[in-house]
Amino acid sequence: MEPNVQGAVNQPVTTPTAVKQVNFLPMIIVGIVMLLLGLGGGYLLFANKTQVKQTETTQVSPTVTQQANPTSSVSPTNPTAASEKSSSPFLEITELNVKLNISQLTGLTYKYKINSTGDKTAILYTPDLAVYCSPDAADAPLGVIFKINGQYSDIPLPKPGELLKQAASYFISYRPPQQQCTNNSTGGQLQGEQEQKVKSILTSLESL
Repeated sequence: MEPNVQGAVNQPVTTPTAVKQVNFLPMIIVGIVMLLLGLGGGYLLFANKTQVKQTETTQVSPTVTQQANPTSSVSPTNPTAASEKSSSPFLEITELNVKLNISQLTGLTYKYKINSTGDKTAILYTPDLAVYCSPDAADAPLGVIFKINGQYSDIPLPKPGELLKQAASYFISYRPPQQQCTNNSTGGQLQGEQEQKVKSILTSLESL
């Protein structure tokens, strides 16, 4: 018995369908490129904002400085005048409420004493003259300044020196040394020179 060849030949031949493979590589590359572009654009935007902010800060700084300068330049005291005032040599005799400009004799000082009649006195001397003449001597080396209650014109003779200042209730007077305070020639010469300067200094007397 012959096999049924015709039936076998007439049967359709089934061919397996090929599976189509999708290539994702281009898509991945495109995605990476877009991501890089996005990051680059963000960085450029951030850098631009930072630069603008720095520019604004730089422009504002001079304005702040200009606002601060007027305040610092306004001073109630002139530094030069204050320095000159503080360096001015004044001898303040607080007990007598007066002061003297001693720029001609910067070493001039005094010893305060109340005399036998109750008057306030300032015995004038200098440290270098005190080597020859003690301020405690009977006759002051460079004279005596008095502060006496009352009116100078009402004081009987002999007057307590020369009138320097008359106030409402008291007056200030000066009596120069009555004699040379030392027998030493050097000390005597020094006393004479300084006494002349003291007489000039007394013209600057003023109240404290």
